[in-house]
Amino acid sequence: MFKKESLAIIIPAYKPEYLYKTLDSIAKQTVRNFHLYIGDDDSPYNLESIVDKFKDKITLTYVKFSENLGSNDLVAHWNRCISLSREEKYIWLFSDDDIMGPKCVEEFFRTPEEIRDQCLYHFNLFIINHIVNDKKNFVIESTTNFPLRLTAVDYIKERYINGLKCYAVEFVFTREIYNELGGFLKFDLAWGSDILTWFKMASALKYGIYTGNCQYDASVFWRRSSVNLTPKRTPDIYYRKMKATFDNAVFLKTELERFPISKKEKNSLLEFPLDAFMSCYNILPFKKVIGLYFSYLKKFGPSLKYSKSMAYYVLRRVLYLLKVDTRK
Repeated sequence: MFKKESLAIIIPAYKPEYLYKTLDSIAKQTVRNFHLYIGDDDSPYNLESIVDKFKDKITLTYVKFSENLGSNDLVAHWNRCISLSREEKYIWLFSDDDIMGPKCVEEFFRTPEEIRDQCLYHFNLFIINHIVNDKKNFVIESTTNFPLRLTAVDYIKERYINGLKCYAVEFVFTREIYNELGGFLKFDLAWGSDILTWFKMASALKYGIYTGNCQYDASVFWRRSSVNLTPKRTPDIYYRKMKATFDNAVFLKTELERFPISKKEKNSLLEFPLDAFMSCYNILPFKKVIGLYFSYLKKFGPSLKYSKSMAYYVLRRVLYLLKVDTRK
């Protein structure tokens, strides 16, 4: 019914806590025309002993890299893991702690080939718990279902204006569009890299983002966990995240020039860095934040919203230094 191994499922692996459950969910797929590639990011844990339990259940390739790349350049690690794959037509970048419903692969291939080849395919998503030794994975939050089709601009609107939750593991893309882009877009700490890569892919494809069958067992389950790969919350990391968020906005500003949207709408789409800017009033040195603010203001031009945010930031910073409780 379906071509053999035309889907590459890619797992950039490092953590052992939930890897068994992830692989078990892949082994339970109702359609098995995929090849699983696991790229071990020089993990100090014995991931191979977990992978070995599935060698007779899944067609897979396991490679342990000699260099830990993900801690310094996560996007480069994603791309090198994808480079392990062969000539499979479709690629699904997954993770070492999330779960796919048993009908995900089946429903993907039920989508007409014409659409699969010209879309960024999307699975709806649920958020599950972090308990390691539970017998079941309990859903703790349902996210907003995507519409059947979503344009690149509408996706960015939903993500940055309406707070749409989405994660890298929800999407399948063609090798062709991946090669055209030269891999995932690179931003420091991979901050926004997946979101803006999806935007670029969707903008180049006839059907944009296409969400398949929304049934529960063809959904992805993203795990909220204390061991999720998130950098430590140090002042340096906060600064790098804030800078990367502004870099995301600068990139998007250029990209949006290609789309027929109003100036007002465009400005609204570019206000998302303000949350990162406002959240660091009690973390980063004042001069460092002000310097970053004015360096990006030159790229964006005058903005009433940005000016108001700067005034509010200064006020919060002063109140913080005076130890005034702004929650009253």
